[in-house]
Amino acid sequence: MSGGGQSGGHPGGEPAPGRERSDAAGQPATGEAAAWRDAIARPPASAAETSLAVGERVRRFALALLLTGLGLVLAVGALNAIVDPLGIVGTGLFPTKVMADRQIKVDLVAALPEVPQVVIFGSSRAWKLNPEFIRAQTGLVTFNASVSGGRPADAWAFANLIHDRIPAARPNYIWILDVSELSKVQLAAGLLNVPELRKYFPSGLVLRSRLKDVSSLFSFTTARDSLSILRNLDAIRAKAARQRRHWSTWGWFTDSTRDVKLDANPGLPNIQADIKDKSAIYRDYAGPDPQAKHYLEKTLALFASWGGHGIIVIPPSEPGLITALMPVGWGERLQQVVDYLATLHTAYDFSVVDMTSLSSYGGSATGFIDGVHLRTPEMNKMMAKVLEIAGDQLR
Repeated sequence: MSGGGQSGGHPGGEPAPGRERSDAAGQPATGEAAAWRDAIARPPASAAETSLAVGERVRRFALALLLTGLGLVLAVGALNAIVDPLGIVGTGLFPTKVMADRQIKVDLVAALPEVPQVVIFGSSRAWKLNPEFIRAQTGLVTFNASVSGGRPADAWAFANLIHDRIPAARPNYIWILDVSELSKVQLAAGLLNVPELRKYFPSGLVLRSRLKDVSSLFSFTTARDSLSILRNLDAIRAKAARQRRHWSTWGWFTDSTRDVKLDANPGLPNIQADIKDKSAIYRDYAGPDPQAKHYLEKTLALFASWGGHGIIVIPPSEPGLITALMPVGWGERLQQVVDYLATLHTAYDFSVVDMTSLSSYGGSATGFIDGVHLRTPEMNKMMAKVLEIAGDQLR
């Protein structure tokens, strides 16, 4: 029958199985029927498919995290390379956290008003050895070539520099040789960044030392130093300028700030930082390093070649520091160095004076700035005894 009746022949007007209900325009129906159709056409995802989808999301997240981390590390490296707080790259755009005393000493050598007859070598432990004091005691023109963190490689470079700049120079030497200066370490960045000194080393050794320093460029600790320099740039530049003025014509570190502070607050020095620093060195120190020995012997041979003589002084340390270092091998390392030098002093004509005990020169623990650096009066007292023991070695 027609007229308002059911069409398609299914009770309730539902479409026959297998057919879609369409609107007047012939478009597929939406709503509940479409959802029912989709449920039939697309069965639920299997566990394997779900696992693959989750895995893909994890991989994308890991890749994004990796790229973000890589970008951060590269940004840190770029920051540290430009600011160069440890003086590794040698950009020279900003002041470094470390003392740039090697370049200062090179500049002083170039401007020496007289030919040096004695050269002082060593680390910052020898900074306070006044060349004018040695000159007053011996009558010999003296230059202090000691540098922060100085090692035998530094002595080799400065001995060559002085002789090349002043061919008439045939100096003797006083070497304040701390036991730890013969431990294993690569060439200092501050040494390699000074072209006048770098040229005295083989290019392969320079490259290897440079590569070992690269890792610190990607350190967040180094980045903290870089940011600190940028935040306090004016003050740090002013401090660097003052430091350059703290060196006398003859290479003596004239700054007495820490001496004055100790005069105002008398008592034993604070040695905790030195205990921590030196303990780390002696724990890993099995004996004199071959490279350190190589440059020490090359330097001694160079002086001997022009008839130079010398005194090697093993300096004192604050008694509390020595006590703290004994369990990590300080006594054994000292004996190794003494024994090693005993095999050399006849061939190279130098004297060894062991001043490690304060009683050897009537010293006092209050004569230290910290665990290893002597105040000027204490240094003079020690050196007066050294010259007395060495006799005419600086002839």
